[in-house]
Amino acid sequence: MMNDTMPPNKEETYRLIVSFLSIGEGTDANAFSQMNAYVEEQNVATRSTIKYLSVPWGREGEVDCLFRLSSLEQKQQEAFVAGLIAMYKENKLVQISESAKCPRIRN
Repeated sequence: MMNDTMPPNKEETYRLIVSFLSIGEGTDANAFSQMNAYVEEQNVATRSTIKYLSVPWGREGEVDCLFRLSSLEQKQQEAFVAGLIAMYKENKLVQISESAKCPRIRN
């Protein structure tokens, strides 16, 4: 997966944050793979390059994936976000935040 080249910034508001959580048993590795497959699918569909930053923060593989989505038009951003929300709506180990700052960045 292609990571964003700009470093994460504690003060920045990200269009989308996908957090992979753990409740004592590790994160859902399949959910992370699903997200990467979805991003690749959307790169092809939108003819753009969607990138994200990974911010690891836990002992069991917890990670926040920060999306700026600046390569997408507004309607494409909305569709991308809606697709991820639908994909994870039943998954308790994935949390999605829109237009939020990442509290786990240390800078």
